[in-house]
Amino acid sequence: MTMIRETYQGGRPEFRIRAAGNTIYNAGRDLLSLIARWQERHEQRRQLARLDAHQLHDIGLTRGEVEHEIEKRFWQA
Repeated sequence: MTMIRETYQGGRPEFRIRAAGNTIYNAGRDLLSLIARWQERHEQRRQLARLDAHQLHDIGLTRGEVEHEIEKRFWQA
């Protein structure tokens, strides 16, 4: 089975690709899945940044918590 695993070294993503008798197709699929996850994080953080104080209160977050979250890089969970 081919697997792409996301790890972090010094705050930057590092990828480890492990193949055990499988096709490049699986590696490509895993990579596309990883990119989709990154895009989703980026979009969620953009939406979070647009919320006003009342909306943040409704979901139980402070502006400081939001600022902390939106400062993260797209690869950081």
